[in-house]
Amino acid sequence: MIQYDWLAGFAIYFLARYPPPAFIGSGLTLDNLVLLFFKDNNATSFIAKNIHRAKVTFISHTIIAAGYFSFMTYKSYMNFDSSNLIMIIQTIITILAAFYTTFMFYTKVKKNNNPDDIILQLSKYASNERELKEIISEIDLNYYNNVPVVYGEVEHSKVVIIGNWLFKMELYGAKVVKLDDTELILKESLNRFNRGRIMETLYRIQLRGVEYKYDPFEIILSFTVLEELNTRVRTSIDKLLIEKHNIITAKFKERISGNPKYYISQDEEIENCLGCLQNKSNVIIRKRCGDVGEEGGVLPCEECNCRSLWCVRCLALIYESKCGKNISDGMLPIFCKASCPTCRARFCILDVQMIEVSNENTG
Repeated sequence: MIQYDWLAGFAIYFLARYPPPAFIGSGLTLDNLVLLFFKDNNATSFIAKNIHRAKVTFISHTIIAAGYFSFMTYKSYMNFDSSNLIMIIQTIITILAAFYTTFMFYTKVKKNNNPDDIILQLSKYASNERELKEIISEIDLNYYNNVPVVYGEVEHSKVVIIGNWLFKMELYGAKVVKLDDTELILKESLNRFNRGRIMETLYRIQLRGVEYKYDPFEIILSFTVLEELNTRVRTSIDKLLIEKHNIITAKFKERISGNPKYYISQDEEIENCLGCLQNKSNVIIRKRCGDVGEEGGVLPCEECNCRSLWCVRCLALIYESKCGKNISDGMLPIFCKASCPTCRARFCILDVQMIEVSNENTG
């Protein structure tokens, strides 16, 4: 029976340390529950609040780890059977894991060994205690006087941009970089569905210090947040990213230029693109290709009845992400299918129409 206790205890410990997204969204995490009882009313600044949260998270994880290993050691002692090989292996694993966890927590307690210690990282940009206090005051002032750019990267961390500083929030602190000492390296672009089941393009970016004051690390951002970040760093990826996207967009527009236009009336409202939230929606998907090709092959495009929700740039990037890796020119008509990012209907490049405003809707 002890093996089931061992697995159940480990599952509880793992869920407490890495809660699922549903728990995080509702605030039902171990550190949030502990914070209800251990509020620090003196932690009124951005830096102080996050340092306090990191300490509470660390203490709560230490307590649950100590409780888990103490319980399992007690169970092993009370039910130990030297003839049971599985029990012996479990006991050895529990003891080794306890020593390893203790060692890792010990290194976190020592300030100089915690890579996520906020004060330690900020002190790299200050020559003395007075300059460090000035940096903290500047960050707190910007935080309360300006709206920071915040983007949830993954379930367990988020990125906060405040003035000239970027914080990648971690369990026991944050990775901190000064943006005018940072260069960006584009690693890859990713397409995925958000919680609203809408396709969005994300970018995996590596941040690297120009003066090597921090180890390189990666973050994942949306295009709008990436554009904002690009304006603040010393070496941006504007040129690389924009040129790449411009080439894809230009080729996509060239391919759909022979398709009929989709006309709308002047009084019809045009919404902003769901992908970038900046450009106006200017393309629409309407099935035009036949069900059978010239050689008799089936062309399984589907009817899409969505209204115009995307700009040509975002739809081009979505189409390229599906077709560009398998086809040399990335835009071969008919033979490559992508899915409508809203309703998931399959379409080819012949089904994409540019929107034009007319005195009457003839679309």
